[in-house]
Amino acid sequence: LQHSPAYNVPILYFQPHTPTPLSLADIYDRIVPTSSAEALRRVGVLGAVSQADNPAAGGEVWWFVHPCSTAEAMGELRGLWEGVKGMRAEEWYVRVWVGLVGGVVGLRLEGVGLETGREGEGEGEVGTEG
Repeated sequence: LQHSPAYNVPILYFQPHTPTPLSLADIYDRIVPTSSAEALRRVGVLGAVSQADNPAAGGEVWWFVHPCSTAEAMGELRGLWEGVKGMRAEEWYVRVWVGLVGGVVGLRLEGVGLETGREGEGEGEVGTEG
């Protein structure tokens, strides 16, 4: 995860560990959930998933989920973390963000309902490393 100064939101970079490099079509076929693949391909000019230099990897090119609509989407979901007792707003922001952005590449937080924030829902495994 990296912070984007241009968009002022986190960016999810990921690098699948496969014997050969994956094409964009491979990423959509193997990693992006089928239910959302077509919609994600139509996001912006390049789609929601693209490649860029990862600042934390010394400029190595990694896949990433484009942050262009993240701030707007997180603003609409603000009610999921505002006023929650027992948890800092920052922690809730990250949980909601992982549900929103991580879901693009099959990333899930185990035991957290990412749509509702309720424990025990939304179970899954991390499908990529980043």
